[in-house]
Amino acid sequence: MALQRAILVAALLSAATAPPLLAQITSVDPFSGARSEGFETQPVGVTDCVVGGVFQGTGVLCTPQSVGVNLTTQWDFLCSASPRSGSQFCGSLDGPLEFVFDPPVLRFGGYFTTNANAGTVTARLFEAGGNELSVEALDVPADCSWRWNGWASAGRPIARIVLRSDVFGGAFVQLDDLELDPPSIGTRYCSAGINSTGDSARIDATGSTSIASGDLVLLCEAVPPGNTALFFYGAGQASAPFGNGTRCVSSGGVGLRRFPNLRADPSGRVLMQVDYGTIPQSPTLIQAGSSWSFQTLFRDPAAGGARFDLSDALTLSFVP
Repeated sequence: MALQRAILVAALLSAATAPPLLAQITSVDPFSGARSEGFETQPVGVTDCVVGGVFQGTGVLCTPQSVGVNLTTQWDFLCSASPRSGSQFCGSLDGPLEFVFDPPVLRFGGYFTTNANAGTVTARLFEAGGNELSVEALDVPADCSWRWNGWASAGRPIARIVLRSDVFGGAFVQLDDLELDPPSIGTRYCSAGINSTGDSARIDATGSTSIASGDLVLLCEAVPPGNTALFFYGAGQASAPFGNGTRCVSSGGVGLRRFPNLRADPSGRVLMQVDYGTIPQSPTLIQAGSSWSFQTLFRDPAAGGARFDLSDALTLSFVP
């Protein structure tokens, strides 16, 4: 017993004196985020910050050291940069670009290039308190072709990103087709088995449960790519065999309601913004003061058996 107590005391002292752990920042492959930004709606021109913000007003993009944000349809210098998609893209003419996110995000990525041989391009990632989470080197081609760069933070969200090059005070980095995921909301419960992807499907929600804000996004990952999927919800929780998985949502005495069919993208992701206006006036109406549990149902022919499966589940409580 004395030896066990000594080991516990040593472990406690070690934990007390150890430096705080940094968030784990990892590179991520291209993904479809809860919010996207392609710079198609903001006015073309040079300014200190993108007019109207970015990501549907949940972020700002500025050049804090100068009036250097250039939102354009074409950019000629050492090579000619064109939009990766659509008709517009963005970059810095002078000084580093800086994103500030509200709320902070767990994943961020997009496509980058340079028309000025920008040298080493770095992204400094910060949390809300100002602590630096990581410094990441970007893969940015100097021939005006576009290359994906993206990161995810395990646990501590990213509130600010500073993009800096080696030229013109940190400028001449261009970007387009950006994606992000805010932190998840809701209470997760139940569990999903392994499907034909070799993983378990995971449901998430981002945005908020404010009815007035109307910014709730449901998403599910590790769905077999290209297969049909749908979100459904009910007032109660359950644990009943269904298909190849477990139905974790019950009617709670008022019935179940399903949303329209969707299709998983090539990465196995399904995403839908909830439109409260399309939900009929019924016992399953989502309104302030109500709580509902959500789950994803998807086809999985490759798994055999019932040829369909389910994700885990998530309970959300709604406010005005």
